[in-house]
Amino acid sequence: MSYQSKSGPVQWLGPSTDRMIEDLAAHGKKNILVVPVSFISDHIETLYEIDILYKKMAGTLGMRLERVESLNTSALFISALRDIILKGLKEAGWAE
Repeated sequence: MSYQSKSGPVQWLGPSTDRMIEDLAAHGKKNILVVPVSFISDHIETLYEIDILYKKMAGTLGMRLERVESLNTSALFISALRDIILKGLKEAGWAE
């Protein structure tokens, strides 16, 4: 488990993803599968930081880094969101 996207001079959660990649390399790991659980759609943190920067970093350390696909507009994901919204509306008394 690691954290990314720190910006500014504030204290951030750790360990950072780049530090985690370095630690995994130091322990002889050769393959990393990134599962960005906080990101449900592709954006700058997935498309640039993970897919480009971290993949390049891992490569220079002799590792292979891959990322699972984001949910984006997956039909199953959209259907689940719809069900959650409709259930919430019903529970709030806004829908039958």
